[in-house]
Amino acid sequence: MVVFALFPSAAAAVGTNVRRALVSYRAMQREYYVRSAYLYGPEPGDAGPYAYLWPFSQAVSATNSVAAMPRIGLHFRSAILDRLRGLPAYWDRALTPPGYDSDVVRFGTGTVYYDDNEWIALDLLAANSLLGGHHPELVRRAQALFKLVLAGWDRNPSDPCPGGVFWTQRPGETSRNTTTTAPAAQLALQLYRLTGKFRYRVWAIRMYSWVRQCLRDPSGLYDDKINSAGTRDPTFWIYNQGSMLGAESLLYEVTGNRKYLRRAELGARAAMSFFRGPVLDAQPPFFVAIFARDLLELDKVHHRRPYRAYLAGYASRAWHQDRDPETGTFDFHQQPKVHLLEQAAMVQVYSLLASESPSRRTRTTPPSTRAGKP
Repeated sequence: MVVFALFPSAAAAVGTNVRRALVSYRAMQREYYVRSAYLYGPEPGDAGPYAYLWPFSQAVSATNSVAAMPRIGLHFRSAILDRLRGLPAYWDRALTPPGYDSDVVRFGTGTVYYDDNEWIALDLLAANSLLGGHHPELVRRAQALFKLVLAGWDRNPSDPCPGGVFWTQRPGETSRNTTTTAPAAQLALQLYRLTGKFRYRVWAIRMYSWVRQCLRDPSGLYDDKINSAGTRDPTFWIYNQGSMLGAESLLYEVTGNRKYLRRAELGARAAMSFFRGPVLDAQPPFFVAIFARDLLELDKVHHRRPYRAYLAGYASRAWHQDRDPETGTFDFHQQPKVHLLEQAAMVQVYSLLASESPSRRTRTTPPSTRAGKP
């Protein structure tokens, strides 16, 4: 790997989390990357020759995270470009509006998941920033993906709690989720900061407010989703909590209204109190990675020592308990097996902990029968 060639003693010199991030990234590329296609191999049990969009998106997030690390990250700019070269394989021009399919398009039409498209859009904006802000085409593509997300907004006034972004375009799908709506608010806020177009800010507040009104539990945590019958799924996933406190951190930065900061702090406290010990360790690591991104964005806005300590404890346990020291790969014994998702998650966690000032926002979804999708 180029970094080890350029810095023979880097692993010992730059700190534990940087070393772990680099080792984990190198293992991800060695074990799962198909260099000739700029894609990743499939998860166990997948039908096609390449990973679905959901794990691919998390490998993009992992690459961006490594590239955001101080000093050493400079040597990963070419890796960002390689991820961007792979992404068009999922682009489906036949969609109205166009967007990314869940599978490589040339092997058949997959399902459109709105959250997957949001994660990609957020990472396109992060990639543009990491590449010096000189790629307006990445911003334009993120804007196009926001149009796709708006097509997934529930506009039926007779629905219980009308509004919210549907999970997929799959026929008969009626659930509107925290994981589709809170990251959409983050995307809108990022686009507002880049373009100054006020409609993005309006949509961001609308999306954020819908989740808070329709899916917030009295505990201060957020339920997973609500369907057309008005039934709420009360499952608490850690990434849903992160997506909302991440939206609140951004809302505070954009509006200056301290109520959003207070809400984010209360949300972080509630999540860290609930997700502890075995409850935290039972969460899919790719959900923990999303929570880590958002928690450390809040830490950047309003520093609190327990935030990093909380994540550092999780990261240390995973390194010692769930990692094969011979291959450098992680296995959290998820069913079905999702090796790329797990590896990309831990690359992100270590990279984020190694970065005092995270320069990107990214984000992902509940476990499932399809490579981690429920």
